[in-house]
Amino acid sequence: LKPIGVSQSTGLQVYQNFSSDSGFNYMVGIRELDGLKIIEGVAEGTACIFLTGIKVLDADNKLVTEIEVEYGTHYTRVSYPEKSRHIINTKCIYFL
Repeated sequence: LKPIGVSQSTGLQVYQNFSSDSGFNYMVGIRELDGLKIIEGVAEGTACIFLTGIKVLDADNKLVTEIEVEYGTHYTRVSYPEKSRHIINTKCIYFL
């Protein structure tokens, strides 16, 4: 699967993209974090961006976990990597 582009507002390599009737642009993108593939769902509006979901895959592309994200979780290109790392570490600690 090849990305269809890179989102300037999120820095994500975008693999799926669609616009809803509400005006939000929904994207699914991937980034790498500590050897894991992080699949992020993002909703981008006129004045805000929200994180809608996270899936974590291992190096063999096997699903490690799917994380529900609290409704209204703001997303910024600058603050997201630390927020993502915290969410993933908190949720994945249960597998140890």
